[in-house]
Amino acid sequence: MISKKLFDGKVCRRSAIITALGAPCFLAANANAKPFGFFGSNKDSFKDAFDACMGVPMAQFVNTKLRAFDKSEIGIRMAYPLVSDGRWPIIICSVDDNADPISYDLMVGTMAAKGYFVILVMPSDVMPPNSKASKITNNTRRAQQVRFTLDKIIEVTSILGDVQKRIDFDTIGIAGHGEGAWTALELIGWNRMLLPNSDLADGRIRGAYSLMPTPVSSDDENNTNQRRQIIYGRTMIAGDLDSFPDPPTGSGVIGLDLPSKSSGFGGLLGRIRGKKREDKKHDEQPQREILATACVAAGYFFDWSLKGKKDKFNEILSMNGKEIPSVGKKIRVVRA
Repeated sequence: MISKKLFDGKVCRRSAIITALGAPCFLAANANAKPFGFFGSNKDSFKDAFDACMGVPMAQFVNTKLRAFDKSEIGIRMAYPLVSDGRWPIIICSVDDNADPISYDLMVGTMAAKGYFVILVMPSDVMPPNSKASKITNNTRRAQQVRFTLDKIIEVTSILGDVQKRIDFDTIGIAGHGEGAWTALELIGWNRMLLPNSDLADGRIRGAYSLMPTPVSSDDENNTNQRRQIIYGRTMIAGDLDSFPDPPTGSGVIGLDLPSKSSGFGGLLGRIRGKKREDKKHDEQPQREILATACVAAGYFFDWSLKGKKDKFNEILSMNGKEIPSVGKKIRVVRA
């Protein structure tokens, strides 16, 4: 498993990494925040970007449904910028099992406000796995439904009218959370042991942002397959890498070390509809500043991976050692 030890030079550098984007309760908690569109473009833009991510994203949301290949319905939530220039690359999002799609609004809205067309996919009939067989079945179904949504993207976006003309259908990235985080990785050619495997890969996707993947198990290790060795896009993993396998040395996988203690960042992300709150003494406080910091990093990653802005890769690296405002803890960025 991955340690928190860093290595320099040509040897793989390792660390625990956690990344997130946001949640809708930010909006209620920050009623006086200023709306924002694009992040700052100055050389050291972290502070400006952080302040922007603490605001309200200027994004429009639209809901629809897609009839799947097996006649079930896939829930779709789309977001696009209210103010932007140029065309919008696509970021398709795969969420955790049984999550509330609205809980991803600030994540989706933040990306949209930066000039992306974001489409969140709620898989139909995917239940929490209670056996090895169901886990594999749900995992495959989730990936199939994300790919099917991309196959039907013109049809799905046709309800937007003239807005559809702004979408760059040839430039696609993926973000995922929880079980959906593994879907994001698998769709660019990784398996659950972080080894190349293109059984579920989609060559249309250029970059994957994996947010808090669920920990791997012995079943994942037993199902390792290395027959194919193609990785289709750039990769950023977010989570506690102590519970993940090592990515291959030299693979270029990027990680961001942030001090979050839960996959939902204090109940802000991926909340399940109708789930009762646990005993209050066990509740975490919402980790708003940590999410805003992670939002900055995710924006840099997709600007680099999808928009070809090479300086944004340097912005990611420059976050290393910066202190999270109001938290007093430093950020650590690593790369395999």
